Amino acid sequence: MVLEKNLWFDGRLLNGSVGEVLEIKHPKIRKVGSCWRFPEYVLVKFDKYAGTELYSSGGQLGVPIVPIPDEEVGKASKWAKWVPLRGAYGTTVHKTQSLTLPRVAIYLGSSEMFPGMDFVAMSRVKRLEDLAN
Repeated sequence: MVLEKNLWFDGRLLNGSVGEVLEIKHPKIRKVGSCWRFPEYVLVKFDKYAGTELYSSGGQLGVPIVPIPDEEVGKASKWAKWVPLRGAYGTTVHKTQSLTLPRVAIYLGSSEMFPGMDFVAMSRVKRLEDLAN
C-alpha cells in the first residue's frame, strides 16, 4: 500500500511511503442501516517507519492507520472520512508526480505519449539501482 497523506513527519509516515497491510480491524457491528462502516484501523508495516509505538498482528509489528476526516468535503458532512492508503501494485506516471518511491518498474513503449513523461517516470526513485530491469 502507499500512504496518500503526510501523517507524521518525525515518524516518517509521509505521502508516498510504501508498506504492507498486516490486518484490517473492523468494528463488531459492520453494517448500520444500509451503510457499511469504515474499519477501526488498517495495520500496516512501513519499511522506513521511525516511530516508537508499534502494534502486533500475527507476530509482525505495524502502524495503525485510522480513518480521517475528508478535508475536501469539509464541513458539509461530519461523516465523510477516508483511509489514506492506496494500492501500490501499479499506477500511472501522472499519479506518481511529486512522489519519491523506493522501487519502480517502468514499461517504456516505442514512443512517449507526452514529451518528458519517461523522465518523470524514472525520476521517482533516488538511485538508478531502484529501477527494475
